[in-house]
Amino acid sequence: MRKPSTTLQIEGRRYRCVGAFCAADGQRHGIYSPVRNIAVPTKDWIGSPPEQDVRFFLCFMFDTVAQRSAAKSGHQEAQMTGPFTSYAKSKGQRGSDFTARIYAAVRLLEISGTSNLEACREIAKYPSVEARLRPSNRGRPRRTSRGRDFLDQVHTVRGLYNSYKRRHPFPEKLPRTDCVLELWWRQFLQVREWAQATIEETNRKRVSIADYFGPLGKSHDDWLAHVISTVRQADSIYGAQSSASTASSISSRAKPSSASPRKTC
Repeated sequence: MRKPSTTLQIEGRRYRCVGAFCAADGQRHGIYSPVRNIAVPTKDWIGSPPEQDVRFFLCFMFDTVAQRSAAKSGHQEAQMTGPFTSYAKSKGQRGSDFTARIYAAVRLLEISGTSNLEACREIAKYPSVEARLRPSNRGRPRRTSRGRDFLDQVHTVRGLYNSYKRRHPFPEKLPRTDCVLELWWRQFLQVREWAQATIEETNRKRVSIADYFGPLGKSHDDWLAHVISTVRQADSIYGAQSSASTASSISSRAKPSSASPRKTC
């Protein structure tokens, strides 16, 4: 007589066999109970990232923004793509994912112990963010004509953060679990591991980063410029570390499959 399986997975949920009964036809059937997934809080999972990781996280977030050109017709069919990110369907995002990146960066700085205002000030000073904070023509014009100062940029960053937080995909999980920040942090870990491996490979072959990616230059011009800039940023940020300490740090902390306590929210 066949025994019922000990576990089942139906529609993404796991069930454990807690009992069995014998039906009229003589077959044994299992009694299953859903398995509770114990979610680790986002703050406990990420911990206190070092200053180097925070710097490279901001570089990865704001120097590789995914975007798409405006549609000539009323229906947008172009795919939103970036150097390391692409979207099949970008619900709630029109021209780029810049607002989502602003939210994730502010949340990471808040987890690190920075206040919301100081986090917005730190992000507003980043060159790639400052270039995107152009004055808007919407709303009531100012009574007195004056240029935008740094405080206006800070308020713009804070407004983008608050607007995305209001339409967070999983607001019921906040503040214990922030799935948006966890998604970007997993991608950052993968990019950091790849950048470190690329730097080690270029050092081993004794070639420059531009020459290493040279064969891809003819067919991927736009992508290549962002990739070379990202690898150079990683080299300048993590270059002071020895190769041994870098390898041990990457192997222990940059594996999302083992570091992440869960795969989905």
